[in-house]
Amino acid sequence: YKNTSVGTLAPDFEISSTESTTTLHNLEGSEYYLLVFWSSGCGHCLNELPKVNALVSNMSNIRVVAFGLEDNPMDWTEEIKKYPGFTHTIGLGKWDNPTVKTYGIAATPMYFLLSKDKIIMSKPYAFEDLEVLINNLK
Repeated sequence: YKNTSVGTLAPDFEISSTESTTTLHNLEGSEYYLLVFWSSGCGHCLNELPKVNALVSNMSNIRVVAFGLEDNPMDWTEEIKKYPGFTHTIGLGKWDNPTVKTYGIAATPMYFLLSKDKIIMSKPYAFEDLEVLINNLK
């Protein structure tokens, strides 16, 4: 877990969409990045993503990067349509995905708040903790 300790540079990974391919470290233009590891098969995630969306919807200084842990892209492709403001990427292989292993993800959803330089500022465990953290950024 030392790769993802608070104060360290977040491990880089590819972000692919139909429009373009980039990496986490190449994202620009935001003061903060909220990295969310989630899955379309996770009821808890499907409950929290709308709350995350509402929480950040009026904040121009934070960008959500949603990393989907999936076995197949079908349900994920439908679910991400609900969050057009998020930057989406998919991690096929779910728990065996290399990025998931690098970040030490053992449950979803999991949150990482990053600075504009992609330094891990916080790893809130519960949505309530995330909510306090985000509201303090305003």
